[in-house]
Amino acid sequence: MSLVRRAAVAAVAAAALAGVATGTAQADGLGSTAGSSSSVSNLAYQNGSLDVQNDGQGNGTRVGTFGTNFEPAQSVRWFGFEGNTFAILPGSSGKVLDLDTSNGTVQIWDAGPGADLGAANGGGLPSNQRWRKYYSNNGWSVLQNVATGQCLKSNGVGAYLSVAACNPSDYSQVWHF
Repeated sequence: MSLVRRAAVAAVAAAALAGVATGTAQADGLGSTAGSSSSVSNLAYQNGSLDVQNDGQGNGTRVGTFGTNFEPAQSVRWFGFEGNTFAILPGSSGKVLDLDTSNGTVQIWDAGPGADLGAANGGGLPSNQRWRKYYSNNGWSVLQNVATGQCLKSNGVGAYLSVAACNPSDYSQVWHF
């Protein structure tokens, strides 16, 4: 890594986590309504983005961190609901980011039966498909699953996502929208 790139990464990391020490949270890309992004990057793995495996369309398709390429598999949409929770729709399938609470698998899945992503309250979306901002600062967010209270974690470029105890100082849990 060049010295310039290394300095840029260090500056981004410092800016992103400056609020951790002071307890301040600033505006980020996840608004209280709907939005989208061509990619969602991870602070620990700057060259990696949230990615649906092979832009899969089926329930149970795994989600990981792969090299940023701005392909449809890395596009992300979200819908904000009352209570500061969100549905996250990675890839092009229209399915939501889902946590299988029985085994910790992070995957895409159809929204729960009767769910209305356009409703202010999420219209019946189950808690394992809802996420909240555990912490946010300057566009970087730590995302907590509502059902388990655990946070979304990258396990490196080329690896599937998991969840872990929330820790804003763990760069592998910090995402940029």
